[in-house]
Amino acid sequence: MAYADGVIVQSALDGDIEGFGAAVARETGTVPIWDETPPAAIRDAVLESLRGPGASAALDLARLRPFQRRVLEATARIPAGEVRAYGWVAREIGAPGAARAVGTALARNPFAPLIPCHRVVRADGGMGEYSSGGPAVKRRLLEREGARPQP
Repeated sequence: MAYADGVIVQSALDGDIEGFGAAVARETGTVPIWDETPPAAIRDAVLESLRGPGASAALDLARLRPFQRRVLEATARIPAGEVRAYGWVAREIGAPGAARAVGTALARNPFAPLIPCHRVVRADGGMGEYSSGGPAVKRRLLEREGARPQP
């Protein structure tokens, strides 16, 4: 997780610290500094995001394009242990024909898993892809939350 000025600018699941740092610098213009103890407000926001729905005010969504921001805000409202289809997200943001564009926006989610794009699945209940480790990681995250994804 990278933060600046009291807001989270990016997060990731994989352990590639160098790659993550380069991505943060490239995408946000913020050069990350390693800090094992984030401020209490950041820590609390992360815990809140992982527990349930609602995009935290501690996430810097302002730098995103409007469509992606709306996609991530709708996705953040999906409760832990539940899944929704890409089409559901598209309808929630007022773009009912944009399920594929929703998938593209989620593939570029800079706040995974804080904004739980792993809770969005294909219309047939299949996993679909997951940019933070593929379908197997997506399935494990869902199972850990108590969801029962289709095989």
